[in-house]
Amino acid sequence: MDAPTNLKERLKFEAEYFIGQDDECEGKPLEKHLARVIIGDKPAIILDKLSKKYKFSFVNMQGKRTKSILGSYTDTYAIAKSCGKDCLEFIFSIIENAGWNNETNGYATFVMRSLKNI
Repeated sequence: MDAPTNLKERLKFEAEYFIGQDDECEGKPLEKHLARVIIGDKPAIILDKLSKKYKFSFVNMQGKRTKSILGSYTDTYAIAKSCGKDCLEFIFSIIENAGWNNETNGYATFVMRSLKNI
C-alpha cells in the first residue's frame, strides 16, 4: 500500500480506505461516522457538532428509542447532506424547544422528516 508516513495523513488515508469498503463488505453508516469526520466529510462534521450542542446520541440498533437518541443516523446524515446545517439546526431547535428531546422517540424519523419538509 502507498500509505503516508505522516501520522495525520496516515489517519486520513486509513479513514478513506475504511469508508471505501462499501463495495466489498457491508458496513453500517454509523460505523463510518468517525472516519467521515476524520476526512472532513461536511455532513458528518455537521452531525458531530450538532450532537454535542443538542446532546443527542446515535445507536446502531433498531427499535424504540429512549430520550435524546437519534431515530436514524442514515436519514439525518441525508438531511445534512442535502439540506445543510441550517436545516438541521432548525429541526433540532424545534425538538429541543418543544421538549421532545426528553421524550421517547423524540428524534424519530417521522419527526425529523416532517420538520425537514416544513
